[in-house]
Amino acid sequence: MPETLLLILRTILPIFTIVGVGFLFSRITRLKLDPLIDIIIYITTPCLVFTSIINKEFVVREFWDITFGAFFVMLWGGLLIFLFSKIRGFDPRPFYLPIMFPNTGNMGLSVSLFAFGTGGLSKGVIYHIASCLLFYSLGVYLLSKEWGVKTTLKIPVIYVAIISIFLSIYRQPLLQFLKTHPLLFEFSRMGKRTIEMVAQPTIPLMLLMLGYRLSHTRVTSFRLPFFCALARIVMGLSLALIFVNLFKITGLNRAIIILVSSLSSPIASLMFAQKFNARPELAASTILISTLSMIITIPLVLAFLC
Repeated sequence: MPETLLLILRTILPIFTIVGVGFLFSRITRLKLDPLIDIIIYITTPCLVFTSIINKEFVVREFWDITFGAFFVMLWGGLLIFLFSKIRGFDPRPFYLPIMFPNTGNMGLSVSLFAFGTGGLSKGVIYHIASCLLFYSLGVYLLSKEWGVKTTLKIPVIYVAIISIFLSIYRQPLLQFLKTHPLLFEFSRMGKRTIEMVAQPTIPLMLLMLGYRLSHTRVTSFRLPFFCALARIVMGLSLALIFVNLFKITGLNRAIIILVSSLSSPIASLMFAQKFNARPELAASTILISTLSMIITIPLVLAFLC
């Protein structure tokens, strides 16, 4: 029990402390953090993905377990929303992004790291990549009825992931080759250290940005966003449990699939809801309520996993 409590505190306190700093920062200053979004998306996150994958040997089974787990949770979630909308007779478009997809960036990478260390982070990165692929293709299509391939192709994380996986697969032959060429070996070491330095601020910046964004979010109504937030967490957790038990997933892979699947709605769902005029006030309220609920739900899920 003390070890479980320590794990919960070690995970929760850093995350919500940094989120709180971002929230307070936006309240007491007029400085805008919006330019940091591009730095996070196009520079620091690709570096984090690169170092997380390249620093460990690529395991095909691990990659497919987490990728298929992410797809299972999100695709079945979308199907359930569609079926429920047909039964109740409402437009499902505004509900897809905030309920189908967990916040695998700001929250997912953070809880993976703080709860399970660098090993958890590398697996959280795999879930994040799978989520990005689906969010910016199928997710955009469900919202706008326009296939989001162009949007997906603009995400640098996808290309970096492909390169990193290739280098990880051929890690040993590459190391042997570099060791026979001292100059190239030293150059590659310096390059790797540089990328790691750029990657280090990613998670704190993501959490600061989350707090900053939440400070500008208003709950225009409570009942419907509350049920959407509840659906996001409960449905994600339930589908993840079905997947890991159905396919006998164990160990850290199991823990990451369950934990990340049960997280809050992604901030990006508000951005696209605004772009396509799909009830952005609902998305904003759902994000805020589901994120605040993580103070309670993350400890409960961690206690269950332990």
